[in-house]
Amino acid sequence: MIENLEEIVDRLDNLNAMERYKEVQAEANSLLVEAPQEAALWVVKGNAEYGLGNFIQAANDFSKAIALNPDDVGARSNYALVLCVLERYVDGLNACDGALYIDDSCAPACINAAHCLEALGHGELALEYLEKAVRKNEYDGNIIADVADVMSHYGYYEAAKNAYMNAAKLNVPSDIHGRIADFFADARSRGIDKVRIHSDVNNWRTEFEKHPDVFDLAASLLKE
Repeated sequence: MIENLEEIVDRLDNLNAMERYKEVQAEANSLLVEAPQEAALWVVKGNAEYGLGNFIQAANDFSKAIALNPDDVGARSNYALVLCVLERYVDGLNACDGALYIDDSCAPACINAAHCLEALGHGELALEYLEKAVRKNEYDGNIIADVADVMSHYGYYEAAKNAYMNAAKLNVPSDIHGRIADFFADARSRGIDKVRIHSDVNNWRTEFEKHPDVFDLAASLLKE
């Protein structure tokens, strides 16, 4: 039993966020000698191993965390991401479904499931997972915008456009209109018709005409 475990895990999470993975790896390894039953330590170590590119070790760490705490949705989602990197797509999809069984609003699990399904050639199913993430997190603009980025990456123009607009209506994240502009600017290279793009840009400008940046962002696109 480790005193102040929650504080330790929070600190290690912050170090991971700063990409100080080797420090986290070393401290977590030391702590796990004393307390190998602490699932949260396996998670932060798995995140550090992932950051260091040690994907097999990261998968093992997340697997241990899940065995100790089967209800940890984050561990299951992270495990799925590593399995996807390791090209174990079916296993990754199963891990995502396990996370979503516990919490069907877990957006990272939906996103990772979509990555696995795209790799397996099941784009329509991938889009269903992404749309579910938007639907289940309809009031979280940050999540919706992140899902829209993934939709855009895989070429789901209409779904991505709608998701970006939903995030913009929530006025979150702070750079949402810049992201929408980038999305439209990139659409031509993805084969979307210029007339369609201009129509959508005009609708965007009209919808958010009172936003201080939208007119300038849209105007530059409409000149192309």
